[in-house]
Amino acid sequence: QATLVNSSANSLEQVFELQAGNRGFMARLEKNNGFATDVLPGSRLDLVGVYAGQGGGWASSRGIDYFELLLNSASDVRVLARPSWWTVRHTLTVLGGMAFVILAASVWIIGLRRQVEERTKRLAVEIQRREQIELQRALEAERARIAQDLHDDLGATLTQIRFLSAIESADSLVPQPTRERLSQVSEKSRQMVTTLDEIVWAVNPANDSMRSLADYLRHMAAEYFRATTINCRFDVDKSLPLRPLTSEVRHNLFLTVREALNNSAKHSHATELWLRIHWRENILRIIVEDNGCGFASEPTLARGNGLVNMRQRMETIGGSFVCDARPNSGTIYRLELPFV
Repeated sequence: QATLVNSSANSLEQVFELQAGNRGFMARLEKNNGFATDVLPGSRLDLVGVYAGQGGGWASSRGIDYFELLLNSASDVRVLARPSWWTVRHTLTVLGGMAFVILAASVWIIGLRRQVEERTKRLAVEIQRREQIELQRALEAERARIAQDLHDDLGATLTQIRFLSAIESADSLVPQPTRERLSQVSEKSRQMVTTLDEIVWAVNPANDSMRSLADYLRHMAAEYFRATTINCRFDVDKSLPLRPLTSEVRHNLFLTVREALNNSAKHSHATELWLRIHWRENILRIIVEDNGCGFASEPTLARGNGLVNMRQRMETIGGSFVCDARPNSGTIYRLELPFV
């Protein structure tokens, strides 16, 4: 009985290399006597054959150097135990497979972690965006409530004061000094109603658009020059986009245009005035032009009519302001607000 270390074959015989304890030997089977095909290295074999010693022996009074076992047939080789499947090669194969699986799992985990991080960032951005939308809606609702309260409560009260003071100022039974004061109260109330109407328009979120701004500027200019000798003309694009405007932008544009109209009404001695509102190449252009007397230089008018403030208002909202005036050639106020 021995353990098969290796086997080989040539055209004449099949050779087995065996190990029995500390002794190794060879077993040979001529090919004509059959061929053992079901033996694998590591198998425990039981072999029957002719013992052929080499070297030494009884005649030399010493043991043999080595021996071979000569087999008569393939049936002389009987398998007692097959080799364990868990060999070094199989171990290395399993370890290699495990290493590949671990590497693939690591790559998958890293990719999954990146996806989770990216999705987390996108989710955080989406949550922030929705929070901003909800906050904006809450602010717009509050602005709408304030605008309604101002219009319904304060506006109604001022209108009532105006009418009552106007009626009393027209009563002949009221002393003349009192009637004059009541007339002043009525006029101040009218001015406050107009100012309140402007504030309500600026606060109301329903007016946060370019078209609403253009409509209000036309209405304001028409009312402003209704009782004057200046003929107010309009040149407004019909295709103004529904671009949103914040209340700050609308308010600064309105105040700048109103100041320009006020300058023309008080100082230009004009007979005609044009309000032009154009949308060109993502730029909102508002032009106030009159055919009045103009002035020699911008600083001369700036000291009394707030051109510096008009320029600052436009710069605050990212726009520009230019006043072009020449003596006896009219005045042109140019407002430009670019959009990205």
